Amino acid sequence: MTNKSKFIITNSEFTKKKFTWRLQIDKDKIKVVYPYFDSSILYLGESKIKDILNIGENEKILLSITGDQPNIKIETVIRLLKLLTDNYKLIRVGRNFGTIKLVSELNHGKRVIFLVNVDSDMLANLHRSSDIFIFPSPYEGFGIPVLEAMASGIPVITSDRAPLPEVVGDAGIVCDPFDLKFMRNSILEITENDFLKAELVGIGLERSKIFSSERQFKALNAIVEKVWEQ
Repeated sequence: MTNKSKFIITNSEFTKKKFTWRLQIDKDKIKVVYPYFDSSILYLGESKIKDILNIGENEKILLSITGDQPNIKIETVIRLLKLLTDNYKLIRVGRNFGTIKLVSELNHGKRVIFLVNVDSDMLANLHRSSDIFIFPSPYEGFGIPVLEAMASGIPVITSDRAPLPEVVGDAGIVCDPFDLKFMRNSILEITENDFLKAELVGIGLERSKIFSSERQFKALNAIVEKVWEQ
């Protein structure tokens, strides 16, 4: 099938390299078209989430939007709270089959807020109210949640495992997804250094534009035109 194809489309340079290496495909035959995301609901501004969820004005919010699959390692984020003072809280959006028990074991019941099935308006409000988006996944197909965070003006801490560094570029802090001490230090640095936080937010907003639907449509259309030319 690959030999008969004129082009093969992948969702990242990371996947392209995998295809080139494992399937021995000519890299010029593989084209990258990034996934796009709906940025229309993500915008800067005020949020009433702290009032709605009864979070104190001086408390810091870590936002985690993931599934409960092993590759996400949400337990890493929950354990991370042990290294932070009590004014740091985690808003956890996603399925929680294996994490509620861990929260109880670590006595984090008052520091973790579980949410599921949030609508787009609630999701936008959660982004706008959060101080840091944390996504230390050891493996991802791409990383749409990271894009949504950058487009919402939130500093990002994510994994150094591909393809996440390709998504975040220099717009966030990347680290070993199991290095709790580094993540803790990065969180403190962002929340205590307004200049660093503003810098990450600004770069992230610009970076997220690379993945707009308009740009990805143009990239896909260029490939289609090449097919027709051949």
